[in-house]
Amino acid sequence: MSPRDLVKQLRDGLTLGQIAQQKGVDPNKVKAAMLSVLTARIDAAVKNGKLTQDRAAELKARLEKQVDLNQVITHILSDSRTCSGHCFNKLRTPHSCG
Repeated sequence: MSPRDLVKQLRDGLTLGQIAQQKGVDPNKVKAAMLSVLTARIDAAVKNGKLTQDRAAELKARLEKQVDLNQVITHILSDSRTCSGHCFNKLRTPHSCG
């Protein structure tokens, strides 16, 4: 599935879990992959001096709950400047906006 097709389906209101099931992919594998990527990005941010170790630990502690494949994702598709609270800047780097 191309990134463009994925974004279209997300914008149409499907969840990542629904998309995974439609494609015959175990949603738990998708979640595990997402958690792995996000954890690696948090670790890289610590290594590059962009996050403290304490802040990274806070973010990692919340990842399991935040990566919900049954939730409609709209905020990673919008401009990160308009999101409220803590977000992952379109899943690239952790930051706090609002």
